[in-house]
Amino acid sequence: MRAAQDSVQTISLKPLTWIILGAAWFLCGSGPPAHAQDDGRAVPRRDYFLALSLYQDGEFASALNAFRQAGGGGIRSTEGRWVDSICYHAMLGECHYQLGQPAAALENFNAALQLLVAHRDWLLRVQFPAGIDAQVRPAQPPINWGQPTRRTVVGRFPDKLISRQGSLNPDQPILPNGVVAPPELVPVYVGEVVRCAALAMRRRLEILGPCAPYEPLTQYLVAALARRPAPPNHWSQAWVGVLLGLAYVSDGKSVQGIAELRQSLVMLGQYDHALTGIALLELGKLAVRQGRLDVAETFFQEATFAAAAFEQWEVMEEAFRGASTVHRLRNPGQVLVALAPAAEWSRRNSRYLEASLLVALAEQFTSQRETAAAGRVLAQAQRLIARSEMNRSLLGARLQHQAALVAYQTGNAPAGDAAVASALALQQPASLRLFQIDLADKLFLAGGITPRIADQLYAEVLREPTADDWTYEPLETLAVLSTPHPLPLEHWFEVALARRDLDLALEVADRCRRHRFHVTLPLGGRLLALRWLLEAPDEALDEPARLRRRDLLVRYPAYAEVSRQARAARVELAALPADGGLAPPAGEDEAAARRQTELYAQLAQLSAAQELLLREMALQREPAPMLFPPLRSIRELRPVLPAGHRVLAFFATSRGLHAFTFAREDEGYEHWEIEDPGKLRADMAQLLRQWGLYEANTPIGLKELSDDRWRVTARSLMGQLASPGQASLWQGTEELILVPDSFLWYLPLAALPWGPDDQPLLARMRVRTVPTVSLALPDGRRQAPLAATAVVTGRLFPRADDTYASQVLDDLRGVLPGVFALPERLPAPSSLVAAGGSRLVVLQSHDDLDRGPYLWSPLPLDRGKPGSTLADWNGLPWGAPDQVILPGYTTAAENSLKQGGLGDEVFLSVCGLLASGSRTLLLSRWRVGGQSWRDLLREYAQELPHVSAAAAWQRSVLLGMQNELDAAREPRLKPFTAETSPRASHPFFWAGYLLVDTAGAPAAAQAAAP
Repeated sequence: MRAAQDSVQTISLKPLTWIILGAAWFLCGSGPPAHAQDDGRAVPRRDYFLALSLYQDGEFASALNAFRQAGGGGIRSTEGRWVDSICYHAMLGECHYQLGQPAAALENFNAALQLLVAHRDWLLRVQFPAGIDAQVRPAQPPINWGQPTRRTVVGRFPDKLISRQGSLNPDQPILPNGVVAPPELVPVYVGEVVRCAALAMRRRLEILGPCAPYEPLTQYLVAALARRPAPPNHWSQAWVGVLLGLAYVSDGKSVQGIAELRQSLVMLGQYDHALTGIALLELGKLAVRQGRLDVAETFFQEATFAAAAFEQWEVMEEAFRGASTVHRLRNPGQVLVALAPAAEWSRRNSRYLEASLLVALAEQFTSQRETAAAGRVLAQAQRLIARSEMNRSLLGARLQHQAALVAYQTGNAPAGDAAVASALALQQPASLRLFQIDLADKLFLAGGITPRIADQLYAEVLREPTADDWTYEPLETLAVLSTPHPLPLEHWFEVALARRDLDLALEVADRCRRHRFHVTLPLGGRLLALRWLLEAPDEALDEPARLRRRDLLVRYPAYAEVSRQARAARVELAALPADGGLAPPAGEDEAAARRQTELYAQLAQLSAAQELLLREMALQREPAPMLFPPLRSIRELRPVLPAGHRVLAFFATSRGLHAFTFAREDEGYEHWEIEDPGKLRADMAQLLRQWGLYEANTPIGLKELSDDRWRVTARSLMGQLASPGQASLWQGTEELILVPDSFLWYLPLAALPWGPDDQPLLARMRVRTVPTVSLALPDGRRQAPLAATAVVTGRLFPRADDTYASQVLDDLRGVLPGVFALPERLPAPSSLVAAGGSRLVVLQSHDDLDRGPYLWSPLPLDRGKPGSTLADWNGLPWGAPDQVILPGYTTAAENSLKQGGLGDEVFLSVCGLLASGSRTLLLSRWRVGGQSWRDLLREYAQELPHVSAAAAWQRSVLLGMQNELDAAREPRLKPFTAETSPRASHPFFWAGYLLVDTAGAPAAAQAAAP
């Protein structure tokens, strides 16, 4: 056990450490309380208080080593370690806690509390004085940040009391080793022991969070303390009451806990004591949870006074932080005036307290955008922390958080990004929420909780960020969003399945998909959420999101003004005499061309300014829903799913592959598990090889086209994918909405046979794909008439004919209005140009896909230049072509998965394109080109204004399958001499295209709707 090692291990401190210890003792006066006479026998011993002085100055790593060594001198007997070790364990845990090591901290806090349970009656053995009186020794220096409102006085207690260790019972049986523990009178710093017990209990509650009631030690603590093990009707019962109140709160019994804490605030009806500040602090936290912010602020403020009286700097530090946060919420625009004088007061007592108060004051200033004042205060804190071990503690993370805000507010984005990275590097390993996720998972896997309790715990620890999460713990929430934790989500999914809650299982699967996407984005998707909230069309937001948008625009008028200017620039760009604002104006209109260049430059500057303000907003205590991809409950989705539409969703876990299908509420709903995912993948690779997919550009010959053995493999694949009793469920299905996962992104399910005549599934129903179940339904955006189609001409294959792209362009012009070719030199970065488009067709190969899911260029004309990647498309200005067609996109399917492939790169690219504002995508799993692609594209494009994308694609494929193939016009077809030309019905020519559509009805259908 780490805790045992911490307490018994003897470490030879370096001479420098002893120098630090001595200096701290001399400067801070720490050690046994000044008015206590230490004869060397009192416990905890003098070296413990030396270590405590290091801790109070923020030298947490040095204090950790010193507490370990001091713990080696703790009292031991045949009964084990005694109550003085509660102090050693608690302070070891506190040092680990401050250093961002929650597992080691919990181990030591548990060890301290196990000793409390083992020696539950220790207070009954203490020789207490008959009474107590008021403290005559005022705080030094005098308190300068306010006056307490509670009508109490600070009690004066003996620092050191005599306690009996061992037994005076002559009839005590001899222990197995033949030794009887002799009675011994030991001087004990009783107040320090109870303080450390309370510290261990409240920190343990903080670390365990919602898992606390399910840890056995919690029940033992409640049982031990409910006996009120202290002299009856004695003032020491107040100490027991505070500990019992904390135990009740740990057990989920907040009402009883609050009652105990309130009743135990004073001794003998008037005296504050060593645990008063702790009780007030915890009452403040509980009031926050209840939403009683006025009460919480009062509790926090009072806790600072009580803690100062007993020199409990860590309680003061936490109480001031709580008061600062609540004050900001209750009084927007006002700085908590107590912070500055309190920071000056703390200068003579604790560097750690002073630095923390300065960081809290800096946050007050950054929240009001008083950047200069924040910078000055932060510089003071930095001077205290820079050469201290606080630099790599939780306080260091808070300081970096505020440093990032100051940098963003002064326009220094690189410095801000670096500070954010530093803050998260400290916060992620220290994250209590991430620790609770792991702990809840371990409790379930170990069988320590029932599936019902596991479901409740998973729902709590794996929750979507709430308004309270952003309000009270923004950095912690960013750390959780930015850290992958797929296995606990998988286990929650398995719990839902075990409880036969299919709706919940599907919702959790969607949460897993969203998490896979968000965790790959900057700040875990926080910036994307803010972009959607502030810049997406109003109809894409629900009413709460629209209200939140209005609130943020009022709170950030600078952003609102820059956003207004950016919209005005885009409106003027769209009105220029050019093709939809995408292409440069006609050469003879030089004035319009100059104006377009000016507007794009202006838009780039405005968008950069918006992004900088968004980064600042992302770090502030500003709630913002994660809007994309949306998260809908299945109970919400099913009733509004159109008649004849059916969802087929797959979900891959580390232990299996699951499938779900459902339609409207009155239709079928089923779940099944794929029997052998390994065989499914192998058969899929075999099918791709049978179709002739060996390498990226390898041509296919008549031999492959005439070989029907692929049909046997395809039937086997469909049999593995489909549920045995599922055929009746699919009756009446007109449109299949496919949600692939893992390697199934490479499988053209629409080409597999369905029914007795081996017709492909696409011949029987429309098929479209979405990356999450919630995207099966469109958002509220109506489809505007597509005014323009921008075409990027080029080569899909290295040796393709230069005239091919021109022929495709002519085809499109024959069926659509407003078709134009983009110039090779764009007037601005493609992320700006594309934001104003309607439809984009890219007739070039995407040779940069290996750079990563967001580092390739959807519009390759400016590939490799700033503003060209998919990551840039996700930035501002918000928006992208509504329809994107990329026949040069490729996946691992092009070589039959020979080089592996998990499907993540397709999933992330699809999510990235949709997140930028697109709603309909047509991508290729492997490149085909040629006349067959021309025919498919022409028929698909001409129907898009009139029917859904799924219907247009189905019609296009069914027509294209009837066309004869001409080897001279198909770059992937080997020349042949047969008298009869084969038709394009072979899946090689049409099955590789992946249609992703979340748009719903087209504009024409919407206009015709009542």
